[in-house]
Amino acid sequence: MLEILTEYVREGVTYLRQFNFIRIFAHYDADGIASAAILARALLREGKRFHIQFLKRLDVDFAISLDPSSDELLLFADMGSGHGDAINALEGNVMVVDHHYPRDSISCLHINPYLGGIDGSYEISAAGTCYLLAKELGDNLDLSALALVGAIGDKQKITGANEIIVKDGIRKGFIEFRGGVPLYSMSVYDALKLSTEPYLGFHDDDSLNDFLTRLHVDGTKHIDSLDDGELRTLNNAIALRVLKMNAYPDIMDELLSKNYYIPREIINNATMFTDVLNACGRMGLYGIGLGLALGDRNFLEQGIQAFKTFQYGVIKKIGEVENLVQEGTSIRYLLLNNSSTTGPIATVLSRYKFADRPFLVLNVKKDVVKCSIRGNLRLVESGLDLGLVMREAANYVGGSGGGHNVASAAVFSPGKEEEFIAKVDELCQKWLKSQ
Repeated sequence: MLEILTEYVREGVTYLRQFNFIRIFAHYDADGIASAAILARALLREGKRFHIQFLKRLDVDFAISLDPSSDELLLFADMGSGHGDAINALEGNVMVVDHHYPRDSISCLHINPYLGGIDGSYEISAAGTCYLLAKELGDNLDLSALALVGAIGDKQKITGANEIIVKDGIRKGFIEFRGGVPLYSMSVYDALKLSTEPYLGFHDDDSLNDFLTRLHVDGTKHIDSLDDGELRTLNNAIALRVLKMNAYPDIMDELLSKNYYIPREIINNATMFTDVLNACGRMGLYGIGLGLALGDRNFLEQGIQAFKTFQYGVIKKIGEVENLVQEGTSIRYLLLNNSSTTGPIATVLSRYKFADRPFLVLNVKKDVVKCSIRGNLRLVESGLDLGLVMREAANYVGGSGGGHNVASAAVFSPGKEEEFIAKVDELCQKWLKSQ
């Protein structure tokens, strides 16, 4: 199934080998950080020099601000496929390695799974696509572990191209499948308190202590030290709690397929490593996240602390706002002011509390409104494309937007929130009615 994509990858390797200096621009989430680290580790082994910059979004203004030399390559990872205007405004040597649906024609070397008939929303991440490039470049099978991190970060399935990549890692001992619910490698109490995937909704100590007491599980024990009986008891109780939440019906099947360990990486628990990288990216600590993905233990303490701070903040915010959810005709939405994050809130609420409709979160700041919308596989299979919805709705209010069919984002100027919500609702209703 990788034959066509592999041809693009081989062309990319041939092109990349022409340059001794590569400027890498990557998205700031876990998949983007993992993508940048895969490229960096592979390029180091080839003796190539590089520079990495993380971006929250790519636009024409940024593109025209670059002044590349004729002997360097500009490589965009986990972005670019949906930003034809920006990519086409670039001068110099350009390559895009992305997994977002190609909305525009772009005039550069373009490596994207959709061009090879592979679904980039669920079957391979940007990190997975970068891994294929690294694998073709040299002996880089160990980087399959970071490709897995990218897939977990983007809530993908371990199927199709992802399954092939994971099998690479398992065969060589870089990836291990453990089974069961993926929980962080820390005390049982902290792992349940901090978890957002699965989201368990423990907003106070009493409810969590009561949960553990009824299970006869010691909350001070380390997750990785639990015996089979204790793990089975905990897994069953978690599954029951999640299913009582009105969660996405296939959520447990998804979770049980993703409990992986990556023994050669700085954090062995793949889910925890993913969320540490995500926290570093969301908090603007890009260097710490990249350092961890490159295997530098000097960043471990800072990365873990950032992760705990971020997770506590997300869970606290969800507890504060989940009763403020409003309903449109075909969507549910939250209107926030100066929240520290939007995407993780939309992800949790769309998967665990309000799974029957697309979920939109707007975050009004001083000079910009940041929006995230999330759906699930069942909504997407009904024909919904949230990337197109956000792109059209953002254009309607003079902003910009786009992304995957299941998860997308937009930005626009304050004062047009109600117009935007109404447009998103109208577009989602139109998509769902057409099926």
